[in-house]
Amino acid sequence: MVQSKSDSKNPRKDENLAQLIQLVQERQQSVQSHLNELKEISKNKRWLSSSFSLGMFDPVRTKNMEKIVGHLHKILVFLSSPDDSSDSQDNSQPCIAGKEAPLHPLLQQLEFPAKLSPNQAWELADLLELELIRLGDNAYLYVLLTAQAELEDNKTHN
Repeated sequence: MVQSKSDSKNPRKDENLAQLIQLVQERQQSVQSHLNELKEISKNKRWLSSSFSLGMFDPVRTKNMEKIVGHLHKILVFLSSPDDSSDSQDNSQPCIAGKEAPLHPLLQQLEFPAKLSPNQAWELADLLELELIRLGDNAYLYVLLTAQAELEDNKTHN
């Protein structure tokens, strides 16, 4: 007896994907809220004198926190989009276990964004960028490779 694609859907995978998407959304919102608080504090010029708060206002940290928000948004797009490669296979769902494993430790580090040091924010931004490459679809990867090729062509030592 042959199973149809609709019969082969695994509700557990759907549930795991929904939970992962919700977790990414929560982390994105918490990092964005933290950035909004920093902007409000700097606007009101209520600078705190502790070394912890001085690190919070580091412009490099702030820029990397903004990158993290952008990367999380793109990750949400890739997780929410249907898996086009499943049309040619019997499985109608993407492999959630492969998507979940590397993301969870990164999302866990974002639980309290105010506690991230400038170095941690920088590293998380880079790690999330690598996750985008892993999760990205063919069009996204093509754009990245094209941009990289243009950079290589513009180098004078080539």
